[in-house]
Amino acid sequence: MTFHEIIALLHRHILAVAVVVLLASLAGYDILTTPPVYSESGSVIFTMTRHPAGLTRSSNQSVLIGQSLIATEATMAEAVSSPPAAASLRAAGGTAQFTVTPFNAYDLEYPDYAEPSATLAASSPSPSATHRTFRLVLNLIAHRLAAWQARAGAAAGNRIRVYVAADTGLQRSSGSGVRVFGGMAALTTVAVFVVAGLLDRHRRPPGARACHGWAGDGVPSRGSSR
Repeated sequence: MTFHEIIALLHRHILAVAVVVLLASLAGYDILTTPPVYSESGSVIFTMTRHPAGLTRSSNQSVLIGQSLIATEATMAEAVSSPPAAASLRAAGGTAQFTVTPFNAYDLEYPDYAEPSATLAASSPSPSATHRTFRLVLNLIAHRLAAWQARAGAAAGNRIRVYVAADTGLQRSSGSGVRVFGGMAALTTVAVFVVAGLLDRHRRPPGARACHGWAGDGVPSRGSSR
C-alpha cells in the first residue's frame, strides 16, 4: 500500500480514526497521571532463640521443631490476614494494602512450605501509610504470637519469636513515561489501521447497487430476475 493509498484509507474513515485516537489519548493520559505506588516487603522469620529445655539435640527433634515453626508461620499468616485483623489494623492507621504469604518452595497446586518464614508486603500511593502498615502488621504478628504462647503456658525462654530479614525499605514503583508513550503510540497506530481496514472491507463499492438492479438502458442486469 502506497503512502497516498494510506492517506485515502484514513480519509475515508476519518471519524472512526478520530474516535480511536481520542480513546487512546484518554487511556494514555490516565496511565501517565496515575500516582506512583510505594511498596515495602520483607521476610518474617519464625525462630526459637534457645533450644527447649529438656530436649536433646537429635535430628528427629530438629525436624519436629521445624514443623512446629512452619505450622506457627502458616497459622499467624492466616490470623493477621483475617477480616477482623485487617479492620483493627485500619483502625490503628494501617490503611495500605498488605499481604502475608507463607514461604512456598513449589506452587499453589502442590505447596511445599519448607521454611518457617512468610513474606510481608505492603503497598499504597502514600509512602508513610505503606511503612506504617508494614510495621503495624509485623507488630501484630509479634504481639499475637507472644499472647498465644503466654496463654498456653510456654516458658519465656522457649517461646517462638519473629524478626524481619531482607527488608527492602520503601520503594517507589512507577512506569517510564517514554515507554508508556511509545507503547500507546504503537497500539494506537495498529488499532487505527485495523479499524479503518475492517470498515473499508465492508464498505459497498460504487456501482454495486446497479449490479443487482436494472442497467441504465432499461435492460435487466445479469444478476437480476425478471
